[in-house]
Amino acid sequence: MIIAVKKYFLYFLTTMILSVSVSAEKLMDIIPSPAPLPSMSFDDGNQSVEIENFSGHYVLVNFWATWCVPCITEMPALDRLAENFYKKGLIVIAINQDAAGFNEVKPFLKSMALKKILVWYDKKNKGFRDLGFKGLPTTVLINPEGFMVAKLEGSAEWDQGLLVEQIKNIIAGGVR
Repeated sequence: MIIAVKKYFLYFLTTMILSVSVSAEKLMDIIPSPAPLPSMSFDDGNQSVEIENFSGHYVLVNFWATWCVPCITEMPALDRLAENFYKKGLIVIAINQDAAGFNEVKPFLKSMALKKILVWYDKKNKGFRDLGFKGLPTTVLINPEGFMVAKLEGSAEWDQGLLVEQIKNIIAGGVR
């Protein structure tokens, strides 16, 4: 009985902390001297996909995992962002970092009912490591020339507030 109460309390405390951290207004860090991304390929469940395939578009890339509670919390907002900005030329891609592989992630994704977000798998977390990232979730905005122009470490509410305005301004202003 005591163990169950402790587990419930820890779950409640974690949920409260996450809801406060996600709801806080956040902005992406603008990268002052953008550099081209290293060549990266990911698995879409059927074949290897190169990030270069999306040159000419703004691409928001979110690195996440099924075991990462903040990652899961922000996924619906990322999908709404993808839906709202699709016609503005923004493509949103979630790149999974689970060690179990893409086939283990598929059932999880089905339950999330994502509509517009593309989901890929990063074999051996190579892209994540090549970019020097340390924690999940980490999200980057790539400009049409393939340069990383902004980055946010941690979760966010991607479909509202100042963050949406920042992304809109970056796209409209053509940050290069």
